[in-house]
Amino acid sequence: MRLIVTILLLAAVASLAYGASGLVRSRADSSERLHRALRMRIGFSIAVFLLLLLAWQAGLIEPHGLGD
Repeated sequence: MRLIVTILLLAAVASLAYGASGLVRSRADSSERLHRALRMRIGFSIAVFLLLLLAWQAGLIEPHGLGD
């Protein structure tokens, strides 16, 4: 589970770098490149969130309080 979440988060960071390179380069398709990178980041973030919820419901992870 930890490996899957880590891979998805790294993919989101890679998508962020992909979008940043689109900002640096001034090309005709830079707007589409930024849009695609944003969609990928949002998709990865939603996937991580749903995966964590699923793991919590399956009993694989347990939430804990901060300084109880």
